[in-house]
Amino acid sequence: MIADLFVEESPARRYLSLATAQALACNRCGDCCDSRRAVPPGAFTWGSTDPYLYRDLNHGETLVWPLGAGLRPIDPAAHVGPHVGPFYCAAFREEDGLGCCRLYDGQRPPTCAGFPVFYSDMAERTSEDEPFTAATGSLPRCTWFRVTVLPDGARLLDPVASALDSDGTYVLPELPPSMLDDLAAWVS
Repeated sequence: MIADLFVEESPARRYLSLATAQALACNRCGDCCDSRRAVPPGAFTWGSTDPYLYRDLNHGETLVWPLGAGLRPIDPAAHVGPHVGPFYCAAFREEDGLGCCRLYDGQRPPTCAGFPVFYSDMAERTSEDEPFTAATGSLPRCTWFRVTVLPDGARLLDPVASALDSDGTYVLPELPPSMLDDLAAWVS
């Protein structure tokens, strides 16, 4: 992932069940609210959005501001149609080093309400053959950075079952590093 190149010490990938991933609390880094905070700046985008789409949530003013070259705001009046690329949200504020959303307890755009693992069809989209990796590669401070979601009961979530080879031998290198300590504690 591109963010791995910019993070001095990338944490190990974490493999979590859907329920566990959904239970994680946001650490309020605010990086998903402003592309300028991503690593590298501008790397995280909101996909395609019309700057006028969520004005009703912001007293008639632009909520999701598109950013152009040099990560400067683009005047929505001069920009017609959907914008793809970096953005910042007018509802985001930083207070005491923590990100705060003034819309958090009210109505928020679906992209915000669903970030990063609360998609309504996540259970159907996640399988042992096709785990879901949260789109947080450029957000190293995010709670869900390097999280891969597996269905409940997935073999990889059980350190002992994950370590057993087809002939019943333990194969430790196949385990994710985050599970090696759990297995070592269980074996000893």
